[in-house]
This record gives sequence, structure tokens and C-alpha cells, in this order.
Amino acid sequence: MRVCPKCGYTESPIWRNRMAKRMYVQFCRLDELETWEPELAEKLKVEKYVFLDGVKYRLTPRGYVERIDAFLCKHPDPRNKSLSEPTQEKHLAKLIGQPLNQTKLLEVS
Repeated sequence: MRVCPKCGYTESPIWRNRMAKRMYVQFCRLDELETWEPELAEKLKVEKYVFLDGVKYRLTPRGYVERIDAFLCKHPDPRNKSLSEPTQEKHLAKLIGQPLNQTKLLEVS
């Protein structure tokens, strides 16, 4: 749950962080969103993707709603429906201090 330090606005407590794969994408269930933000839930049922106030929302086939602030997105353009993060690596070995696309270890003598 986030709170604005300037105005004190507190967002709804339904949004949870994804721990394993993503740092910036948050999610909630559609039924929770219907309770807390019914207008947004109705838009997502019809369109499956909504850009609202600088935040991208997407309804997944399993009934979860994902969101990310557009400026944290790899493709921040509102017309682009991607919610991918800029530094996300899939199925690659993550080696500290090495280029992102390196998949084999260096020999050590």
C-alpha cells in the first residue's frame, strides 16, 4: 500500500507486489478490484487493457489485474499494451558484472 507524502492519499490495499519475477508490476484479483474500484474493473472487463493517469492496467486470462507505472515500463507509450520491465531477464544466467546476454561462465585460471 502506497501513501503520497505530499497530500496523504492512500491507495487501496488490494495491490500486491510480485516477488519472484518482477520488481515494479503489482497485481490483484478482479473480484477485489470490483469492490474497491468498480469503474476500472468494468473498463477492464470490456477492453482487457486500460491506460489511466499514467498507469497501465491489464486483465490476464486467469482473472488477475496487473498494473505498472508507465514511466517504469520498457515501452511507456500508452498505445503499447506491454507491461514488461526494462531490465527483466528471462531464462538467462544472471552474472554480476557481466553483459546481460552472456550465458556461459568464463574460465578461471
